[in-house]
Amino acid sequence: MAKKDGSMKILKTTKRLPVKLSDDELLERGKQLVESMRKTAVAEAEREADNKKRKGDIALMEEVTSRLASIIRDGQEDREVECELRKDFEHSSVTTVRTDTGEIVDTRVMDNEERQEQMFERQTHREPAKGKGADPFEDEKE
Repeated sequence: MAKKDGSMKILKTTKRLPVKLSDDELLERGKQLVESMRKTAVAEAEREADNKKRKGDIALMEEVTSRLASIIRDGQEDREVECELRKDFEHSSVTTVRTDTGEIVDTRVMDNEERQEQMFERQTHREPAKGKGADPFEDEKE
């Protein structure tokens, strides 16, 4: 209270103090809480997805680095090189030869299907059969 003699001065100020909330205010704060929790969960999920993407990017860079280090260490790298498959029917073998250097890459035994290729080629290049099994009307076609 102010004294009439002017010995007291009153100033207005504000302070943060507890205030009892009404039911409507509590309901509003509850809605705000749920929205804040939702936004936090979304931000966490985005951060985790970003971390996974970054880890994937780093893993890819590490893979490239490792591959390049191996190439430099060995002084060579694998590339697509044109080759010839040379089929030796007499010895039933197939030899793979590089066309750029002539180097033999691989030699293996022919499989059954490859062995039959020679028989099929002989049949298609054969002269027409005469006699038994030949076309009886061969002479009349001309």
